[in-house]
Amino acid sequence: YEATRFGKRFILKALKQEYRTNSLYRGMLLNEFDIGYSLSHQNIAQTLSYECVEPLGEVIIIEYVDGITLRQALEKGRLSSAITRKVMAELCDAVHYMHSLQVVHRDIKPENIMLTHNGHNVKLIDFGLACIDSQTLFKQPAGTRRYASPELLDGKHVDNRSDIYALGAIITLLAHTARERRVAKRCLSYERNARY
Repeated sequence: YEATRFGKRFILKALKQEYRTNSLYRGMLLNEFDIGYSLSHQNIAQTLSYECVEPLGEVIIIEYVDGITLRQALEKGRLSSAITRKVMAELCDAVHYMHSLQVVHRDIKPENIMLTHNGHNVKLIDFGLACIDSQTLFKQPAGTRRYASPELLDGKHVDNRSDIYALGAIITLLAHTARERRVAKRCLSYERNARY
C-alpha cells in the first residue's frame, strides 16, 4: 500500500488478511523487517519502521521510491549504455554491502530493482526471502526461477554466491560489451566456486 504521513509518501507492506494471524507468515514479515532495518545504503530502499496500522494489522513501513522497476525500464527500451553501466555498478555496490553484513537477498530480479525517475538511481527492494548466515528458518527453496541459482532451486545451502548468480542473469540483460558478457558468464557458472 502507498500511504502519506506529514506530507511524505511511504510504502506499507502488509500480509494478506487470511495470513495476518498465521504465526509463520507473521514471523516472515518480522524477519523481513529485521533484515531491511539493519541495512543502510543509498541503493537499497530504506526500511523505516514496523507498526500496527488499522485495518492492515502489522506492516513494514518502507521508503517510497519515485521510479519504475528495471523490468519496466527494459520493456520501454530507454536504457543507454551509460545508464546500464550505472545500474550495474550501483547494483553491485548494494549487493557487496549486503554481503558484507552476511545478508543474502535470494530474489534479485528486475522486478525487485527500482530505478528513480530522477537520475536512474538503483534502489533494491523486497527482502521477503532474504536471510543471514546465522538463520536457518527461511532457507527453503525460493526465488524466481530465471534468476535463481542451481543450489537455491535444489534446496541446498545458500550463500552470497546465489545472489552473484542472479547478478549474472541481470548483467546479461544489460550487457553492451564483450567484457560485461564475460563477467555475466562467470557469475552464471553452475559451480558456485567458479563465480566471483
